[in-house]
Amino acid sequence: MDLFVQQPLPVTHLIENNPASQQHLDERRQDFNEGCKRVYDALINGERLTVAGAMGTLSGDLRRRIKDLKDAGIQISDEWQHDGNGRKIGKVWYMTAEQVKSNKVKGEQK
Repeated sequence: MDLFVQQPLPVTHLIENNPASQQHLDERRQDFNEGCKRVYDALINGERLTVAGAMGTLSGDLRRRIKDLKDAGIQISDEWQHDGNGRKIGKVWYMTAEQVKSNKVKGEQK
């Protein structure tokens, strides 16, 4: 079992900081929750995700979906990617084997 079987939607946050953003959240909540599920499924299956890699397929804003999942108690690791000169070029998010196991147990408890 996983988080979305035991706790089917919603996973996303409930309140935004201004009326326009709140309206957008309210109108698109189902889409955002489905994006959380796609991101969770990819991570739990061992994928390493980047913003560029997730755009258009897993989530419109991977960083926000990662935050929503973390706020829901899901353990997710990240590390910076560097170019050939050592400059940071972006983050990659993933779950360690221990996190996968822990996150699956959390899903069974919900």
